[in-house]
Order: sequence, then structure tokens, then C-alpha cells
Amino acid sequence: MKIQEVSQKTQISKRNIHFYIQEGLITPDIDSGNGYYDFKEKEVQQLKLIQLFRNAQLPLSTIRFILKEPSTTSFYISQYLHTLNQQKKYLEKNIESMNYILHHLPLQIHFDNLYQVVQQANIPNQKEEIENQKDYSLITRFLWSRFIPEGIQNDFHEFLWAKINRLAQEDSTGDFNTLSNYLNTLDASEIETLFTDNYKHYEFAVGLDEQGCLEYALKLEEKIKRNLKENQLIYIWKQDYYSFYLPNIRLYDSKNLQDIIVQISPFFKQYVKNIHFVCSKVYENKKLMKEMEETLSPYLDLHQYHHAAIEAFGSLDTVQNRN
Repeated sequence: MKIQEVSQKTQISKRNIHFYIQEGLITPDIDSGNGYYDFKEKEVQQLKLIQLFRNAQLPLSTIRFILKEPSTTSFYISQYLHTLNQQKKYLEKNIESMNYILHHLPLQIHFDNLYQVVQQANIPNQKEEIENQKDYSLITRFLWSRFIPEGIQNDFHEFLWAKINRLAQEDSTGDFNTLSNYLNTLDASEIETLFTDNYKHYEFAVGLDEQGCLEYALKLEEKIKRNLKENQLIYIWKQDYYSFYLPNIRLYDSKNLQDIIVQISPFFKQYVKNIHFVCSKVYENKKLMKEMEETLSPYLDLHQYHHAAIEAFGSLDTVQNRN
């Protein structure tokens, strides 16, 4: 269909439709005969979705990545909701402060009594208010939402998910906070890359049968050997070990958290089973494990987190482009 018809269907101006095309939010085909855009029903639906998200004031960059990779939606919506809640709490405190000033100002206002009233109003510092409001549900979604493609299905799963978020808030290791700080340094495209690459990898690992696990173990050994010869990958590992890889490793290796997630997601249960089998085979290669320890020490703990560390370093070449 032509752009005029699309504009009528969506109530979006032709100018804005062209803008969304230029921004890469939609990519309609071009009719080779006349050079005009030829819109399909999918593009119409995308435009309607863009309009709804814009009504909610989501940034265009966020909408672009959601359209490109729908599996990231829960993360981005959680992130945006956290931002809205931060703004709401700040505005509520600010309203309270302004009301205080309004109701405590004397009839005759001069600088001295104005200064005194404003000083007593407890006007919030927006930057401090935002920094003090931590929401680790963003991190739990980043870590585990990809294992729950159909979302939370019942009240019991909702209870378990709430328990995970509570454990994140009560985390004494600081891993959730460290990972949260790291993710805040990434832009939207880097987060999308993490989501996309990791989801493809998890989907691959879940689909392995016993023979596939054995073949992947051999492949993982070769990837580790290759990575140990790549100075750039070793640099990335060491640079991000304490801020990203180690917190990830410890959280994924947490028996307490694993026991909860497997009750929600058969997908995660199968992933853990297959990866543990694969990494136990790789771990039998003592020569390779010694080489890892000698090359990466002290940025490695094969004794306590050998399965997760093997998997993380072996997968490093799939995420190197985000650095």
C-alpha cells in the first residue's frame, strides 16, 4: 500500500512516517517500477506500535531496539518504568516541598524569611534521589527473562519471581549492584548485542542432545585455546572481569537462584544440565585448565566457579564486538 493510505490508517503524518524510515524504525520495500515505498501490513502494525510507545514517551532509540529485537522488550520496559518511578518519587517529594513553602510563607515576604522557609522545605536533590533508588528487577530480567520466553504464567511463578527480586535487594555479595553499575555504562546498542548474542547461545545450548553436548565440549576446548592466544580478548576479560564477568559467573552459579529459576523455566533447567555436562568434559582437560590459570590469573577462579568460568571465557569471542 502507498504512504497516503498508511497515513490514513495510522493517523500518522506522511512527514513523520518518512522520519521513522530515516531513523531506521521501519524498513518498507521500495517498488522498483516507480521508486515509491510499498508498505505491508507489518509496517502498518509497527507504525501503530511506534505511535503507542511515543504516547508513553519512550525514546526513539529504545523503540528502535524493541522493534529490531522484541526479546529485549521486558528489559527496556522495566528500565523505563524504573526511570518513571524515580521521576514520580522525586516529583512527589518536590510537590511536598513546594506545598510547604506555599503554606509557610508569611504575608510580608522579604529575603530573610523567604530564605528561612525554603531552607526548611527539604527540597530534594534530583540527582541524589535517582542515585539512591536501586531497582534490581532490571538485572533479574537481564539475567533470566530470556529463559522465560512466554513470561510469568501463574501465581506460583509470580511468587518465585518476587522472591528472586527480594534476594537481589538483599544481596550481600554486591554482585547485583556491580552488574547494575556496569550495564548503566552501556548504550542501547551494546545492551541489544548482549541480549541477542546471549539468547542465541542459550537457545543453542538448550537444544543439544548428548552427542551435541560432546561435540560442543570439543568445540569449546578449541575456542578456549584460540582465545588464550588472542591478546585483545584476554585484555577484555581482565578489564571487565570484576565488573561484569565475575558477577555474572557467581549469579548464574548460585545454587539458591538456580533452584528458583528451574521451577519457573524448563528452558533454564535444560540449559544448566547441558552446560554442566559440557563444561565437566572440558574441565577434564587438565593441561588446558592449567594454561587458563597461568594466562588469566588472578582474573579466574576455576576451583570455585569452573563450569561458569569455562563457559564465559569460551564464549568471549561472541561478545568481543561490544567493547
